[in-house]
Amino acid sequence: MKPEEGKVEDRDEGVEDHGHYVLRVAAITKARPKRHDGPPQGIFAPEYADRETNYLCKCVLAWLTIQTRHSPYTTLQAGHLRAILNSANLLDAAGYERRNSLRHGITCCPLCLRTLNYEQLHSTIAFEDEAGLGNAATQIEGATRSTTVNLFHLIPLVYSSLEHTPQQIAWGHAICNTRLGQRRCYSLAELQERDLKVGVIREEGIETFGWISEDFQMIRSPYGAVWIQLNGDTLTEEDLVLPGS
Repeated sequence: MKPEEGKVEDRDEGVEDHGHYVLRVAAITKARPKRHDGPPQGIFAPEYADRETNYLCKCVLAWLTIQTRHSPYTTLQAGHLRAILNSANLLDAAGYERRNSLRHGITCCPLCLRTLNYEQLHSTIAFEDEAGLGNAATQIEGATRSTTVNLFHLIPLVYSSLEHTPQQIAWGHAICNTRLGQRRCYSLAELQERDLKVGVIREEGIETFGWISEDFQMIRSPYGAVWIQLNGDTLTEEDLVLPGS
């Protein structure tokens, strides 16, 4: 509903959620019957955006799909798509590079910066080659629907604001999506512009190795390494004092 208009039927700018919602989880197996109780309740990002925004988001994702490695499509085949994006000021290659959606003209994951292959948009996620996930079991067919690469939001989705926009979406690794969680994905260019360097203090001097965001949520090195703050400062000075000391 809108504060000044009351209840509305379509989600738009300024709309707020009021009431109680039921999370509808899709069944993985065919044995469990599917439930379709009531209208969508904002579980998926597109439900927060209007029709035009969703359409442009799909166009951006299609454009990025064309520019994945080994894509069967070419930009010459997508003149109509290029025209749509150009009319909406969404054909700025430098902007995609700055946001880490592209790297040297090839679609890449905004978090790890590795370029993406077209096949990864359809292959099932695997964990064998992922740091810190070496003991993860091989995915059994049908146990997960997640592909290796999926929709990636540069700014986390929240109920209070509309973040599902063409400028803030990309393709990214599902595992990178999970690692990022509800944090903003700062690009390397963004952090370099802020020029907040981090380093290690050694006897011979300070050895810098990257740039950190102002909220201390993310550190990036120029070679692709990423550090993400897993937990904020929650302990008090009293918590740090050992009992009996």
